[in-house]
Amino acid sequence: MLTSVNEHNAKPNKLSFDYYKNEIIIIIATIIVVLVMRSFVFQAYRIPTGSMENTLLPGDYILVNKLAYCIQTPVLFEGTRWQINSHVISRYGAPKLGDIAVFRFPRTFGAIDDEEGLNYIKRIMGTPGDTIVITNKLLSVNDKLIPLPETGFISENVKSPLDVSERIYPTGQPWNEDQYGPIVVPKQGMVIPLNYKMFKLYAELIKRDMGTPNVEMREKKVYINGELTTEYTVKQNYYFALGDNRDDSMDSRFWGFVPEDHLIGSAGIVYFSRDPYDEEFFSSIRWERVLKSIE
Repeated sequence: MLTSVNEHNAKPNKLSFDYYKNEIIIIIATIIVVLVMRSFVFQAYRIPTGSMENTLLPGDYILVNKLAYCIQTPVLFEGTRWQINSHVISRYGAPKLGDIAVFRFPRTFGAIDDEEGLNYIKRIMGTPGDTIVITNKLLSVNDKLIPLPETGFISENVKSPLDVSERIYPTGQPWNEDQYGPIVVPKQGMVIPLNYKMFKLYAELIKRDMGTPNVEMREKKVYINGELTTEYTVKQNYYFALGDNRDDSMDSRFWGFVPEDHLIGSAGIVYFSRDPYDEEFFSSIRWERVLKSIE
């Protein structure tokens, strides 16, 4: 005698999609949520160098708030260094003096141009329109002395103003990392008169701002793409960034200003930390830094 089987009571085969359908949907949804969160909300980074000591140490793992200043599309394909065109969906904030910001390394047309796409973390020590001067390692912004952060580091060895550095930004200036400026941080809409002095200060920025290297001076006159130009209007805001470890930091003194469209977010917390020079995993963990707020 044949018996019928109720289809609703039939159990799916363990090798079938239906058997694992709910689990697969949960896994896919989880992956999508993680990718969205990493792309638009927060991202984890590891501190590789000592340029921000002792605020941040090599081996610190930090969470970065990517919504601190704006909502923007990703700048890299997830898990790779392949760059894609990022677009700002909404901008509603800007770094303040003293903020610790993460940003894409700004490409220059000078000697330091091989790190485009890398993420840097520094303290914002100059906002759009500010005048920056460093005298005997002491920073002044708009003629106001700005003290080194309590967790920062600076040595007593000071370079003489006569010790001109060829590595300094902008190239050709009679400055070094301890004796720097004055220089004005470019602000969107700021009009730069292109005389001999201003050209020397802002030629590299104009190249970057326009995306073209065809900016030159001939007989003390400035030509952009072959056309005589007497002034230039800055297209976006820029920032001046310094490491808290002032004697061991490659920062705006060496490669220039941070464009606003290169900002990724602000540093939030150290969620994990371990000494990279300690080969034993558990003994290397810096428990006192776990879940430490970054200031």
